[in-house]
Amino acid sequence: MLEEQLFNDISNHEWRMGVQDTRYWSVDTRGGYTISSGYKILNQEANAHNWKHFEVLWSTKGAPSTLVCCWRVIIHRLPTRMNLSRKGVAIGNQICPMCLED
Repeated sequence: MLEEQLFNDISNHEWRMGVQDTRYWSVDTRGGYTISSGYKILNQEANAHNWKHFEVLWSTKGAPSTLVCCWRVIIHRLPTRMNLSRKGVAIGNQICPMCLED
């Protein structure tokens, strides 16, 4: 599934000879990554969820790695078997190794 999307993206791209490849960050008008543009993306994702959860989370005192893990749980970005399967990663089965249930 992801392979097909990549193939379609490559096939539909306009290739130009003699032009150097560059990276382009589409969020910023100049095409370069900035902290503020990254923050803008995070805010857009956060607005799709309940903002209060994020206010409480980021105002909590704790280890940054723990807070980031909690944030990933809230936005469904933790690499669980189900999330990996949804993204097209071959994992065998989705049965939980601890409780042996789906």
